[in-house]
Amino acid sequence: MNDEIEDRMLEASLEVRLGGQASEELTEKILRAAAEASAAQPGRKARASGPIRRRRRTVKRRSSSARWGWAVLSLAAAAALLLWLWGPWNGQPGERDPQAQDTQQQPAELAENESRGAEPGTGTETDRETETETDSETDRDSETETETETETETDSDSETDSETDRDSETDRDSETETETETETETDRDPETELVPLPEIVVEHGPGTEPVAPPVVLARIGKADRGLRVRHTDADAWHIPTGDEPLIAGMTLKTRGSSELRLGDGAVVVRFDGELRLEERDAQIQIVLLEESLFVDNLGCGQPLLVASDSLRGSLQDGALYLKRDRGKVVFACLAGEAQLADDPLAAGSSRLFRRGRLEAPEAFDFAALRRGADVLAALASRELWSEDFARTPPGMEAGVVAGGVASCAGDGASIELDLPDEQAVIPGMRVQLRLRTRDVGHLVLQCFDGSVGLNYRVEIRELPDGTFATIEIDCARMFATVDPGRLLNSDNLLRNLQLHIYGAAEARLEVDSVALLRRFVD
Repeated sequence: MNDEIEDRMLEASLEVRLGGQASEELTEKILRAAAEASAAQPGRKARASGPIRRRRRTVKRRSSSARWGWAVLSLAAAAALLLWLWGPWNGQPGERDPQAQDTQQQPAELAENESRGAEPGTGTETDRETETETDSETDRDSETETETETETETDSDSETDSETDRDSETDRDSETETETETETETDRDPETELVPLPEIVVEHGPGTEPVAPPVVLARIGKADRGLRVRHTDADAWHIPTGDEPLIAGMTLKTRGSSELRLGDGAVVVRFDGELRLEERDAQIQIVLLEESLFVDNLGCGQPLLVASDSLRGSLQDGALYLKRDRGKVVFACLAGEAQLADDPLAAGSSRLFRRGRLEAPEAFDFAALRRGADVLAALASRELWSEDFARTPPGMEAGVVAGGVASCAGDGASIELDLPDEQAVIPGMRVQLRLRTRDVGHLVLQCFDGSVGLNYRVEIRELPDGTFATIEIDCARMFATVDPGRLLNSDNLLRNLQLHIYGAAEARLEVDSVALLRRFVD
């Protein structure tokens, strides 16, 4: 299309310059001459004779908007070419360049030659060269513009295609999402209840099981200033804090006697030298490494394991003393019954383990044994039960609680309270009272044993008057009310405690704490 426009414009120009006498034959000759001159130049390809046709590249247009756009661009390029061709003949006088003036003279000279009988296009050599050069430049410029336009059209078409593809993909995605949402809404039944998903149970694989916190085996009760602790043999010794928990694998050593409380605090462990805490078969095991050890779990219901050297034993309910010296170990049962290997060890008996062999049981003198054992010199009391009257305790049947103190007033008045559980009587059991009296002649401590249906009692006449003081009453002194010769013993179970006062009408008793203790020796 662009080539036809160029040919038509060229013919129009010739008609203007020749006074409307241009013919197809003359135009064809001029174009053929320009083609021959162009072919004569090196690197130029000869144009075919006959009507000159421009080479055009077919560009595939994929949208109507792109075709209209390139039609506008083609018209603009044609207009620019028309202006470029029209300029030399339409310029102002005095502004034309010499080359344009020579070009304007060519049609007149051609007409003059034709009138003399010369063939069209056979003018002078100079004229032919001028025509050839002008036509060649015109062809080169036209070809350049055509290639530029074609490349621009191709690039623009590519961009248009890319944008069109992206728009198509976006439209398809939007349509897909819309269809999916529509299907989901269609499939969902608004009347159907949502069923909750089943609970997912995460099973830990090997090596990923949650680590349980270590079990506290013991706490420090009364420590010597030289007490040291370490967690493993590779750790350094350190001074423990008062509330530091003691767990399995810990080793303790002391220069004097130190005291530990095992489990819930009822079991008393005293030692000097060195020991290690272990857990074996869900039980606490105490291993004596140096010096001596005393263990008391009588009436606690918490069995223990003990070991020294290669010998192991157990203490179900009692008191046991171990002494390690010069390659031999002495096991002495002080109360209850112990077990060494497969043999029982009764209270009052001891056995010697030496050179890997356990010798026969022997009786021992506790007084003599105590003189040579620092851990037995001053055994601490073990608390079995206590009440501080911070509030009115459940099961209180008599007396008044106010300000952390239980009180009663008048001759024959009493403070009575039930024990939370029946308490078995064990050797060394005592009742500890912190009290204050006024105008009281004597105090009667009475306990009821539900297993036999009897009351046991004891009278106390030495009482603090006007000030708080602590007293202890040995349960072994209590006797049956109906039978004074029948003493309280290990067969009895205590259900309650009663305090009765006798004296003047203004007699008054105040108690701010009461406890049951286990004291092994006086």
